[in-house]
Parts: sequence; structure tokens; C-alpha cells
Amino acid sequence: MITDSLITGMAPGALEGYTTLVIQALDLGVVVPAALLTSYFLLKREVWGYILAPVFLVKVSLLGTAILSMVAFMAMEGVPFSWGQAAFFMVLTFTGLAVTGIFYRGMAITSGRLTLDEGYAGNTG
Repeated sequence: MITDSLITGMAPGALEGYTTLVIQALDLGVVVPAALLTSYFLLKREVWGYILAPVFLVKVSLLGTAILSMVAFMAMEGVPFSWGQAAFFMVLTFTGLAVTGIFYRGMAITSGRLTLDEGYAGNTG
């Protein structure tokens, strides 16, 4: 939606009288940078990566689920939608759920402290 507007130089139809695509602005301005920062922390095995990762894993899973349910209701009402976008969000949702399950399965509570199993996180200390 944004890319097409940048190429053509015309405002996207989704604006519908507004001046900003609020959801896209929040996603690109807040969520994407925070996810990249979380990824960086995880790659460096920093504590903040392990704190923020579950938040983004759940967010991705819920976002995909919400969009897929929106697509299902649009289909039931006969509203046109893009099968390509629906397929993308289906893959995103199931991948997010799988990675979230793997991440949480790798956690263990020992002596009152939450730790990650060695097989999943390596040496974090």
C-alpha cells in the first residue's frame, strides 16, 4: 500500500479522508525498530533480548491471527481481499506460533529463577 503510493506519487485509497495511515506509521516507526533491536540483543545473547523476545513473538502470533480472522469475515461478507496477503499472514501466524512454542519450551524455572535451557540459548551467563 505504501510502496505503490511512493512509486505513483498518489495518496493511497486507504486514507479515506485521513492524513496518515496510523497503523502503518506505528508499525514502521515503533514495532519494526523495536523488533530489530530485540533481534540484535538476541544475537548478542543480551538479557534484554530474552526479555523482549516473548513480547514480539506473541505480538506476531496475535497480529496474524487478528488479520486472518478479518480476512475470514471479509470473505463471509463477500468483500474482496488479496489472497497473496492472506497467504503471507497465514505463514506469519503459523511461523510465529511455532517459534513462540519453541521459545517457551526452552524456558525452565529453577530455584525461583527463570532460565533458558542450554540447548536453546547456549551459555547466557
